[in-house]
Amino acid sequence: MMQGSDAKSLEAKQIAEWVEQLDLENQVLRECISRCADTLINAASNEEDRNLASSRRKGLAVLLANGPGHDIINSQPSRAHLRAKQLLQSRVLQSANSPLPEHAGEVELELERSRSLLEDQLRQQRTRYTALEVEVDALQRDLAATRERQQMVENTQLEERLRHDALIMSEMHQLQLELYQLDEEAVALGPKIQQMRKWGLAVKALGRLLKFLTSEGFTREVLWRWRFLLSP
Repeated sequence: MMQGSDAKSLEAKQIAEWVEQLDLENQVLRECISRCADTLINAASNEEDRNLASSRRKGLAVLLANGPGHDIINSQPSRAHLRAKQLLQSRVLQSANSPLPEHAGEVELELERSRSLLEDQLRQQRTRYTALEVEVDALQRDLAATRERQQMVENTQLEERLRHDALIMSEMHQLQLELYQLDEEAVALGPKIQQMRKWGLAVKALGRLLKFLTSEGFTREVLWRWRFLLSP
């Protein structure tokens, strides 16, 4: 998204520079038309005035080829712009070797056509520039909205991870408390277990002693010991 916005911004900048160039060249063309009109109005029929007018027309052709605005930007001009300039130069140079009054109307008409072509090109580029500005603004708004949504998603994910980590820490703390309680209970039950073991041994000893308190128990013990003594 960012690359598309940058490309549109660059294209809009180039079109703005091209519009500026067309403005300058349109101004130069108007000045050339004005000078040509003055030449047509003030032209004389003698050979000296015709030579002077021919020199002026040749100078006008050179001015159109290398005049102001020719190297304002590095981008190539449009086909309409080049065609208009070529036609204008061709007509001016053709009229340089001919009587001025014969081609005056044709040169003026060609100048007017070239001016119209440049103005049309200028309007088209301005329209394109305006459309690109609108598109760039829309892309920038989309980019800002996308970044905002991405930030919201990242914040939500971060909050979820923090809650999950807090839950795990709480469970671990609870388990530690339970283990600590079990350790305390084991320490407290240790003496009781030892006492119960002692009681078990005492009960066994008491049971053996109680065997002799009955006649049957006494007889059984005597027979058992007698068999033990008589065994080979």
